Amino acid sequence: MQSLMNNSGIGRVRPDNIFSWLSAITLLFMLCIPLFGNANKIDIVSIALFGNGFFGVAMLWITMAGAPYSLKQVHWIFYVTFFAIAPLFQYTSGVWPWGYSPSNTRILQVCLLVFIWGLIFVFASGSTDFVSQNYDSNNHEMLCRKMTFELTPMARTILPLGCVACLVVLLKVVGFENMFLRTTNKADIDSSSLALIISVCLRAFVFGSFALLALNARREHKYYAGTIVAGICLILTCFPTALARFNVAAIYLGIAILLFPAFSKKRGLFSFLLIMGFLVAYPLFNAFKYIGAAASFHEGMETIVGSMTAGYTSGNYDAFSVMFWCFDYLGRFGCANGLQLIGAILFFIPRSIWPSKPVPSGELVFSSLNFHFTDIAFPLPFEGVLNFGLIGLPVFALGYGFAVRMVDTHYWKSRKSYLAGAPSTLLLYYPFLLCLTFYMLRGAMMTTFTYIFGDLAVMFLLHFIAEALKKRAIQPSKSPKSPAAVLN
Repeated sequence: MQSLMNNSGIGRVRPDNIFSWLSAITLLFMLCIPLFGNANKIDIVSIALFGNGFFGVAMLWITMAGAPYSLKQVHWIFYVTFFAIAPLFQYTSGVWPWGYSPSNTRILQVCLLVFIWGLIFVFASGSTDFVSQNYDSNNHEMLCRKMTFELTPMARTILPLGCVACLVVLLKVVGFENMFLRTTNKADIDSSSLALIISVCLRAFVFGSFALLALNARREHKYYAGTIVAGICLILTCFPTALARFNVAAIYLGIAILLFPAFSKKRGLFSFLLIMGFLVAYPLFNAFKYIGAAASFHEGMETIVGSMTAGYTSGNYDAFSVMFWCFDYLGRFGCANGLQLIGAILFFIPRSIWPSKPVPSGELVFSSLNFHFTDIAFPLPFEGVLNFGLIGLPVFALGYGFAVRMVDTHYWKSRKSYLAGAPSTLLLYYPFLLCLTFYMLRGAMMTTFTYIFGDLAVMFLLHFIAEALKKRAIQPSKSPKSPAAVLN
């Protein structure tokens, strides 16, 4: 690890990596807080949890030096926050989410599983050395370059009109009065799967179109009207208090990364904002999941304060403890033999066509154990265990690590070869994917796939439409035949 740190040059304090230091110091400080004043709780369990957290911070440190932002950074922030800091607070306070009282042996077993996941992920995810700090001087132009996108007049007309059409459809199926709270912002369609797909794709069209129009306005230094129209539609269709927390981060942080070069120039800025979001915004926006349209101002404020003060012992940070319930489920019912994975892959098939379609993993486990509340996330590492038993965890770690490695590497190589005005679909989609992968790590896999592949499909469609209109515009018109040619 020392050689990795030396090669990455992350021991040097420089103006462009101050946020890397802030990110690491913040996480280490949060790891130490639960141990202050709890000397009786400093034992093998708290040491194991702290060790997992320190390992995660070290890996985040290395990945921040490896690239300005990456899917690997999202993974390690999730790992430290949900698999170390939160359970350390829960263990030292004696309060675990959903009322479970695990034995120390059970906690250590989950610690070991988490560490195995992290270790395998390190080797599977690799590194992006060609954009590491050591090569900042060579990559300076690339990292400072503002991304732009070339649009034809036809595209500049179609995209804002498409945004307005998406807004009208959402107003029709949701209702204007229901557009601003998460408890009421639901499409009134019989099929829940179809309703989710429609909701995801319409919103993706709006924020994707806004991104393209904004990048085009930057390129041309004009054509702001279409961008403003798309921006208004963006605010109305993707109002922060009406969406899941991960989706708010994915949309607005994704747009920020596309528009502001600071995220590329200031290493650690992305990670620092993500960490602050987990510590502050994550519990704050959770309150809007429970505030109904009829709630008074006083009731709404009580819900917000309660969510903010619940701390790491609330269900917001239950990822580690979900494995306790998973062990109980496996003991009584056995693993799902891949059925949950199949259900996630075939997320787009409505339940009306596939009546026996699997339910999300959290609902499956908690309803089977007769728990009163079943809308509970199920982390990706434990999805592997639920699907295939203990062997599923290293298999999922390998698969996810290789996928992250491929996408991260391809994105930064595309950034280096990027031609002004013509970014690829991946260059446009990747900033939004960053926070979507947090949702995939948090779970559940089935609903995650709807967002990830729904947004990808819409981004591909928008890119295809823009490029097709561009090719059509530059095709030379057929010149009329001369009289001599006609006579011949």
